Amino acid sequence: MGAITVPAQSLAQSDDPFAIERDLTFKKAVEAEKEGPGLSVILVDGIEQKRMVDLKWVDGELAILGESAETAGLPVERGAKGYIKLSQLDIARFDFDRVTQQLTVKNYRKGDGPNDVNVARRNYEPGLQAPLLAGIVDYSLNASHSGGNTQLGAYVAPRVTYGNFNLGSAFTFRTNAGPERSEFVRLDTTATLAIPNKTLVVRAGDVITLGSEVQRPLRLGGIQIGSDFALRPDIITNPLPQFEGQVSVPTSIDLIVNDRRFQSSDIEAGEFRVHNIPMAAGRGEVSVVLRDELGRETVRTAQIYIAPEMLDRGITEWGATMGWVRRRYGTISNDYRDLVGMFFIRRGLTRSLSVGVSGEGGNGLWNVGGQAQTTLANIAMVYGEMRYSHTADKNGTLFKLGAESVGRGISGRIEAIVPSTGYRDIASQSGDGRVPRQLVGSIDFDLAQTTRFQLSATRLSRPAEPLLERQADTTTVLRAAARHELNDRMTLTGDLSYRESAGQSEFVAGLNLNIRFGPRTSASASMRHTSTEKATGQLSFFRPDTEIGEFGYAAHAKLGGRTRFAGTAAYRAPFARFAADAEYAAGTAAARLRAEGSLVIADGRVFARDRASEAYALVRTGNVGGVTVTHEHREVGQSDEGGRLLVTRITPLVPMQFDVAPDKLPATAVARSTFRRMQASRGGVVLVDMDIEAYRSVLLRVVDEQGEPLPVGSTIVSMPSGREYMVAFDGLVDFNGLSEDEWIALDPGMGGDCRTVLPEFDLDSFAMPDLVARCTSRTMALKD
Repeated sequence: MGAITVPAQSLAQSDDPFAIERDLTFKKAVEAEKEGPGLSVILVDGIEQKRMVDLKWVDGELAILGESAETAGLPVERGAKGYIKLSQLDIARFDFDRVTQQLTVKNYRKGDGPNDVNVARRNYEPGLQAPLLAGIVDYSLNASHSGGNTQLGAYVAPRVTYGNFNLGSAFTFRTNAGPERSEFVRLDTTATLAIPNKTLVVRAGDVITLGSEVQRPLRLGGIQIGSDFALRPDIITNPLPQFEGQVSVPTSIDLIVNDRRFQSSDIEAGEFRVHNIPMAAGRGEVSVVLRDELGRETVRTAQIYIAPEMLDRGITEWGATMGWVRRRYGTISNDYRDLVGMFFIRRGLTRSLSVGVSGEGGNGLWNVGGQAQTTLANIAMVYGEMRYSHTADKNGTLFKLGAESVGRGISGRIEAIVPSTGYRDIASQSGDGRVPRQLVGSIDFDLAQTTRFQLSATRLSRPAEPLLERQADTTTVLRAAARHELNDRMTLTGDLSYRESAGQSEFVAGLNLNIRFGPRTSASASMRHTSTEKATGQLSFFRPDTEIGEFGYAAHAKLGGRTRFAGTAAYRAPFARFAADAEYAAGTAAARLRAEGSLVIADGRVFARDRASEAYALVRTGNVGGVTVTHEHREVGQSDEGGRLLVTRITPLVPMQFDVAPDKLPATAVARSTFRRMQASRGGVVLVDMDIEAYRSVLLRVVDEQGEPLPVGSTIVSMPSGREYMVAFDGLVDFNGLSEDEWIALDPGMGGDCRTVLPEFDLDSFAMPDLVARCTSRTMALKD
């Protein structure tokens, strides 16, 4: 037998496709380059693929093996074989680097990534939610004197809140209330639970019913559940303009809404989508300007009608209420009667059509109906509702139909509500009277950029109500009004109206001039003439108090048939608002004093503020007082001696930024981290903890039980705060002498369980205390 011996080096080269041949020549290298680069790295849309691809030059063009292209996710047919030229693939562009042997491919976008231009998308991170258990009491106290009588009154609304849960009530008190009204009256008592991620609100207690516009609201004592899209400000519920298209090269997009350019974006080659473009209600025009790399522009324009009442496609709104009808609200604390129930559900079927159904039942009645809203030719909205009611002795129907078109130049609206004689709803069964027949129409003209003219007509027909001792009556009102801005500070308005009711008619003409002297100060002068009263004139001057520490005042004078003089003065203190009112009319003088504000009990403290707020933020600046806090880059106050500041006027459900003014930080304070983005619940208190502590440097020397200093770089932990300190040479530690900690412990990584009580520091002494880290070794015994 014979044997063939092959050098090990040659075998290695044959097994390694990247090994350089020993006999490689320049001629062979040129030939290999003509054949193709072979295995290469590939990046698709900026992401390096795990597997390499096989490339080859075909007719002078770069081609890729079909199996490699499919593995890399390139747009090729499934199971493609052989080499395919990259220029024949449906991709935006490609580039090959011969030096690094790297292929870069850019696919056409499918309306994703930068090609998904959501104009309403928020450009900030969601806020942290740190709810705080709190008690809040809103109040308004007043004392009045008129005609020799003095009356005391109060409105108090206490509530307990934690996160998305609120339990609250409201009460009024009035001396000399009268024979049919109690001095002390409970208004509402309601428990509310909001579920933001489901856009739902659940209420139990005193609620107001939900329903369509024709379903008249009632006060009930019961339970209610329903949609509340206000819990999610990031959700767009009504249809907004959108554009879709495709570009073959990178392109910039400019948005133009009603002749105003307000946003630019850059998109990549492929399909794109621009949606949720904010626009005012009514008719509008929006355009997108596409500008490619070569500077060529394409303009696409769309007309659209924005109706906030409509729902976008796929959006559903619903609600249901069940409880006992409450009557004589504000007069009697507890007057609950018949058990009733109501529901409604609405859904956006398309971007131009929303439909809904609703119903109510109880007190011997059931009532159902359907409604719809749709836009026509992007210039108007048409809406309607039809209802059917049934009681033991009669049936009835109600029809509502309306149309509106709002926009620049001319706007108009017309609406009719026509109930039959037998139509009834829960409100009428509960004593509110039957639904009146209504016809309303108006038209507005923008005669110029600063001038507006309006014509309107209203006709309201109420049927006779023997049980309510009410006769049939028809009221007709015709009105013409105009508004003209003379300049930036002066506005002139006028109106002329005719009213006919109960067989009597009256003409009214008025003219008013409003003058703005500054951001808080304004005055007005008006003249008015009616057919039943002589010409009268009125002068008014206003300067309201809006910020803490400001004085506000107002004065009114009416001259003519019924002379009247009135004035108000107010001061807004940090803890409450105080006001005094005086009036003189028909020979009688009256005066009133008021005090109003809120008390917030949170974190074991009581805070008094000048007004009620939709939400609050309690900022804690550690154990440091006098820290200036900023809210949305605006200074809102300093923390007290205990390091607390209650911030009012917090917008709920929206992430808000809190920080401190670094240039006003106390000299004894150290701020490690202060920026916070928080989100408060509606009616609640959010906790904002700043990582700040009072600091005074004190040198300690920490030694072990043998008197040897702790190793350099070891760590001690100050407890109970958990603050860590690094040990330097000779066991020295730069310690915070103002710390409220009580003892120190060694880092568990050092293998001991050590605890040493901290001494009382003399901050004015230069002495260096020694601390002995007393340790108890951990022992583990093994037993067979």
